[in-house]
Amino acid sequence: MEAGRWRALTRWAGSYLVVAARGGTTVVIGDLAGQYPVYWRPFGGGAWWSTAAGPLARLDGSGVDRVLLAARLALGVHGILPERSLYAQVRRVPPGFLLCLTADRVSVTRFEPDVDAVSMAEGARGVAAALEDAVAVRLDGRPVAADLAGPGLHGPGLSCRRTWGGGGRRHPCRSADA
Repeated sequence: MEAGRWRALTRWAGSYLVVAARGGTTVVIGDLAGQYPVYWRPFGGGAWWSTAAGPLARLDGSGVDRVLLAARLALGVHGILPERSLYAQVRRVPPGFLLCLTADRVSVTRFEPDVDAVSMAEGARGVAAALEDAVAVRLDGRPVAADLAGPGLHGPGLSCRRTWGGGGRRHPCRSADA
């Protein structure tokens, strides 16, 4: 923590939440995919944080953020205004950022660098390689299961990339699946 090498805490395969504490500093990092989001709200001189916005909103009956709700309904985009939640007093830590809590300060800071745009083919190769790495970490001779309940075509397409351990049998997805 003292060196500020936050990316070293997020290089493991898969989705997870990182909470690191040392001395009077606590850092909370959600995963880049948003599987484990981090929400927070000011409280006194500090902040409360959670992986769900609802409980933080119920602390004082915080109302709905009508602007964000309208934007999401009108545009059909979940990631719009990523620093906000659907509750007026609850903020979200966007993917690639961390929540840093000290005795006298609350800050949200980018730790993951911006990436350059790539072609669809290059992006597909990158996703396939990352998925292969993540699955390989978990293969230890037991069958591997995958959650096919993801949104739209993305969840099933990505999770069927490799779902069988043991003998290394593969079930690759066709481009129509993803």
